[in-house]
Amino acid sequence: LVDNGINFSRQFWHNEIGYMYAMSNVQAALGLSRLEDIDDLIFRKRRIASWYKERLGNIKGIQLNPERRGVVSSFWMNSMVLDADFGMTRDELRRKLKENEIDTRQFFFPISEFGLYGKPLHFPVSDHLSHQGLNLPSGVMLTERQVDYIAKTVRKLLGV
Repeated sequence: LVDNGINFSRQFWHNEIGYMYAMSNVQAALGLSRLEDIDDLIFRKRRIASWYKERLGNIKGIQLNPERRGVVSSFWMNSMVLDADFGMTRDELRRKLKENEIDTRQFFFPISEFGLYGKPLHFPVSDHLSHQGLNLPSGVMLTERQVDYIAKTVRKLLGV
């Protein structure tokens, strides 16, 4: 239960309702110290997102993180969603990117799918996102050269 009810044999899947209340004094101190750098960290994340948008934003059949009018995103993750009829599944793309030494991460499963509160429920938008979305490398230390490599590899694998 202390690990959020997570299933350790299936990534991002939960078998039961869990909790994660504990934060040590050391964790709290580290969190507070990182707040001193928050403006720089958000600047770096936004710059990385702009590099991805410049290099991948015009590919038909994929969507990158939107930024709504009046909202400033921190771009915690740089995400990409493939259209359902794209011709390559998200998992195929992830496997091919891994072969090119690019680690990605699938989207989280919708909570409604776990069945923790009764019968599992399915909703078209959350189902689509969870099965077609992947997160590209997004660390604050990512360089423009690394994003160039990632974007060129994605474009090559997608045939664009």
